Amino acid sequence: MLLAALTGCGTIPQDNPPAAVSTQIPGGEYEQTIPAADDTGDTAGEQAAPVQADNASDAMQTAQPEQPVQTAAPVWFDTGVYAAQAGGVTEEYYIFTDAANGRTCTASGGIGVGFTCEQETDQVIFHMATVDDQTIMSMSADENGNPVGTLGGFTFTFVRVPDADPSTFDPAALQAADAGSFAGTYVESIAGRGVIEVESAGDNAYNVRIHWSDTAFSYTEWTFTGESDDGRTLTYSDCVKNCVTFTDEENSTTETVYTDGSGSLQLSEDGTGLVWDDRMENVAADSLFVRE
Repeated sequence: MLLAALTGCGTIPQDNPPAAVSTQIPGGEYEQTIPAADDTGDTAGEQAAPVQADNASDAMQTAQPEQPVQTAAPVWFDTGVYAAQAGGVTEEYYIFTDAANGRTCTASGGIGVGFTCEQETDQVIFHMATVDDQTIMSMSADENGNPVGTLGGFTFTFVRVPDADPSTFDPAALQAADAGSFAGTYVESIAGRGVIEVESAGDNAYNVRIHWSDTAFSYTEWTFTGESDDGRTLTYSDCVKNCVTFTDEENSTTETVYTDGSGSLQLSEDGTGLVWDDRMENVAADSLFVRE
């Protein structure tokens, strides 16, 4: 009796549809449910839509990190001649035979030193005269795109000399080509401690720098722009006087004494010298500066 009852409980009604079979296709690409066939051979339902499964090759194709964009360091100097100017007056010339080699010379044409250099984003590393030397000049640009270098507390604007050939450049020839009779370098005739440098600025105007050595560790400098209407006397009213003192071999302090100085430069009778009339302090009374 118990066995008969249990057998009756396990009987499957014949009108129920066959169970579906879940089948995994080899390779792991698709999974589908296949309905079992009934007695007539028909399936109990339509085939389910394929489902995309994980693929081993997809797992390997991970997103690659973006590579940083490489930007070339600016070339501050290329082949050519650059006037290193302070206060509008040329201190010396940097003559580049290419972007990594060159030489310097003084504003009057005196022999300088050869150098090699590496140009970087914000600095140029110079090796003056020897590869063992390392002189680092911090770099930027002014509003006109001229390179501006800072070295040992001093700042210079590098102005390219138009049409200058590095292989034949001669500052003396450049000065001779300047308009006007004032252009040149003049040295104080008594002790030689004072130097006046005059450059033509066009239209009878001149940039002037006067350098006077006070001690081994200090000097005084006057810079101004003057004009000449007669070719004999140059007058000015915008002179800036600075006193510079070196605190060590590379650093210095600058004290500005005034910014509105006035006076004049007078050519000597033979045109070979200048007499400076400083109306603020009369520092150069009776001194003659002779053209080099």
